[in-house]
This record gives sequence, structure tokens and C-alpha cells, in this order.
Amino acid sequence: RQFLLLLVDDAVLTDSDPTTEDLLDPGEGVTEDPPPTTDGEHFQLSTAALSGPPSPRTLRVEGRINELQVTILIDSGSSHNIMQPRVAEFLQLPIDAIPQFVVTVGNGQTIQ
Repeated sequence: RQFLLLLVDDAVLTDSDPTTEDLLDPGEGVTEDPPPTTDGEHFQLSTAALSGPPSPRTLRVEGRINELQVTILIDSGSSHNIMQPRVAEFLQLPIDAIPQFVVTVGNGQTIQ
């Protein structure tokens, strides 16, 4: 699965402009993260979710939580949603303690 978006102004296109096919080669420069698993013991976090570089599997949007402007990273390569504890504390969201678990990151390493 990939999310590709191309925005153009039709009024400025000419016959010599590249076509969508010329601009988008889904295989070019794309490295695939392992498919997400949901076995209950591990969850996977893509490399893009950790460092936030542009990727065909990620989408950044600006949003608001209460009056706080935030950047939201939508990552189709991760199996779970995460939030930094300091963000939850700042927003005064309830935090429930859970047992430690293993996380497999995009390069295949695991962290706990």
C-alpha cells in the first residue's frame, strides 16, 4: 500500500510538462519496512515514525489539540499509535501504566 498525492494547477500545465507517470515511480528510492504484526507481544514502529523523514508511507498534517498546534505524523508502516508521555502530561490526558513490551523498529532492531 502506498499513499501518493500530486497537486498541480491545471492552468499552468503544457504539453511539454511531465506526466504523472513521469513524476511518480513507486519503486524509485522506496525501501519497504517489514509488514506490521499484531501478535500481542511485539508491535512495530517504522523508521519514519522514529525520525520523521519523508516517506511514501507517511503523511504529515498540522492539527490542534485544544488550543495547541501540533504536527501529526500518519504512518501506515507502524502497527500502533504512540504519543510521547510528556505530550500526554502537558495535555492533561490520563496515563495508564501497562507492562513493558518489545518494539521492533524499521531497521529490524528491537527496543523495550
